[in-house]
Amino acid sequence: GIAAIPGSSGGSPNRRPGRRDDTAVDPAGDRVDVGSPDPSDGSGTTATDSERVRRAVGTGSGAARTAARPRPVRPAPHILRRRRIALLVVVLVLLGGLATGVAYLLYGSGLADVEDVTVQGTLAVDRQQVLDAAAIPTGGPLVGVDTSDAEKRIAALPGVAAVSVDRDWPHTIAITVTERVAVMLADTPKGLMLVDKTGLPYEVAPEVPPALPRLDVGIAGTVAPGDVQTTAGLDVLAALSDAVRGQVQTITVTPPASTGAQPRIELALSDGRRVVWGTPDNGPRKAAVLAALLTEKGTVYDVASPDLPTIRR
Repeated sequence: GIAAIPGSSGGSPNRRPGRRDDTAVDPAGDRVDVGSPDPSDGSGTTATDSERVRRAVGTGSGAARTAARPRPVRPAPHILRRRRIALLVVVLVLLGGLATGVAYLLYGSGLADVEDVTVQGTLAVDRQQVLDAAAIPTGGPLVGVDTSDAEKRIAALPGVAAVSVDRDWPHTIAITVTERVAVMLADTPKGLMLVDKTGLPYEVAPEVPPALPRLDVGIAGTVAPGDVQTTAGLDVLAALSDAVRGQVQTITVTPPASTGAQPRIELALSDGRRVVWGTPDNGPRKAAVLAALLTEKGTVYDVASPDLPTIRR
């Protein structure tokens, strides 16, 4: 029944009716003024007490926020292992499907079958002989052609020095032939043969043989790659100029007189003149001296010692 006197302990002269206590305590023990306007609100409007308390608690110490954040949970090892196995199975299935698709396209779809076989580089060698030796049928899958075996069969032809068999996608097998070129003729047990730059008698000469020098190694001699007499004759031909080489009719190579010695060579020219070449050494020097000597009249030109050449008239 006694009214409160302003300024006494029973009330405050600044307290407004209906307002609650203007302070709150956060978990860290700090007092927070929740009676003033929200500093984050530019309008100056006062937030509700519950909102101010919640914001005050949210701005507490970093340790409290860290403790409330959940840690990521790592899957158990057996779960990780199962996931890896499942991923591997998926990859293998995809690769298997891709391989099956590619195999079907190459072998079963008909989109990459052999439709044509081409031959290039043949002049002296018969083209049909090359095709017959290749034995590549049309209609089969291009990827199934054994190009290595085809190359071996074609290389066995007498006039073929080298060959390549390649796939020209999507429908062609391309054969490229490098023919042997005859540089001289030689009498052999098989008859007069064409001999290439390696010394190989690779094919019987035609009835009208080409105008090439004939190699004579004697009855006991053998014309073959690596043979001493054959190699000596080839070395002489390689050393001669084109003009002189065109005059050579016969190359006679006498075998060495003793072990370790060199064969001796003599040339017969188309106009009946002869050249004493001597041993195969100093070929370029002898060829240069011979070219100068042949401008002089004579019957025998001796360049066995190129520093002291002689002419017999």
